[in-house]
Amino acid sequence: MNYLKLEEIIKSRRLPKDELDRFWNNLIGFLPAFVFLMAGIGPLLASKTTVSSNVTWILILIGIAIFIFTIYLKFTERNLKFLPTGLNRDINEQLIEKISNREGWIKLTNKEYFHSFTIPFEKINYGFKLTLIPIKNGILLNFRNRGSEKGRMPYQLGIETLKQKKIEKIINNYAQQKI
Repeated sequence: MNYLKLEEIIKSRRLPKDELDRFWNNLIGFLPAFVFLMAGIGPLLASKTTVSSNVTWILILIGIAIFIFTIYLKFTERNLKFLPTGLNRDINEQLIEKISNREGWIKLTNKEYFHSFTIPFEKINYGFKLTLIPIKNGILLNFRNRGSEKGRMPYQLGIETLKQKKIEKIINNYAQQKI
């Protein structure tokens, strides 16, 4: 990654597409929506059914809502979140190195002012991808579900939110100690 590309990422506050954005890997994210849609559409197409029309339409609406939610998450998951530290870029760089070593994060990319890590999910091979970019007065953070070799969903029903909040707390604690 060159300096111009990094500055473009910082300015846009959005990561470029990477290995997590492959079409076939993301198709599984739409599976829950298709299940609800098919569960609702099936009785509509059947000549005889014991499922009431209210239940059918509720299943279809749930499927549509999950589909729209999945699309929204796919469009926003590469956005970078700003974590204020009040420190300059070089000290934030050192802060990232110190935290990653202490927390045991697995380095994927270790370039100047751009760091990617794998954070395992409960000692399972897949987990989360954490990207940290130090800037003046803060750190830009992106946290995404990596999924498995069979695919990935852009959500894990709150697990990634809890993990991200924990990482934000760790960064804030280290930043306060640095001041």
